[in-house]
Amino acid sequence: MHTKLTKRKALTLCKQQWSWLARNPEKEKWDWPGCREAILESHCVCCEYEAQHYAYDNDCRDTCILPWPGANRDCLDLVSPYMRWINHTVCTADRVKAARAIVRLCNKALAKLPPLKGRADNGQQGTRKQ
Repeated sequence: MHTKLTKRKALTLCKQQWSWLARNPEKEKWDWPGCREAILESHCVCCEYEAQHYAYDNDCRDTCILPWPGANRDCLDLVSPYMRWINHTVCTADRVKAARAIVRLCNKALAKLPPLKGRADNGQQGTRKQ
């Protein structure tokens, strides 16, 4: 990726990628149309953010911008939604659930960011003010 990602931009792109994958469970991460635009080495926007901002060595437990569940706190933990998605290449319903869980992680991380000036929804599209 040529331009340096902000955390908000990385999370927003990650959310877009996994929303697309939830709608297209038979596809792979690199099939997401945004991958062609972003040219992501690992096909992951969060990993790209890590590579741009930290000494990325495939061990992002302490620096990943997503709040992964599990003891290792990274996407490769056996209980992570990403590993559930990766391991269910045949069952599309399970892939949809796992992709949606990653979208929820993106929403959770976005909600913790300071609000954008002039926006009460913190940049999360599809949320309603009440």
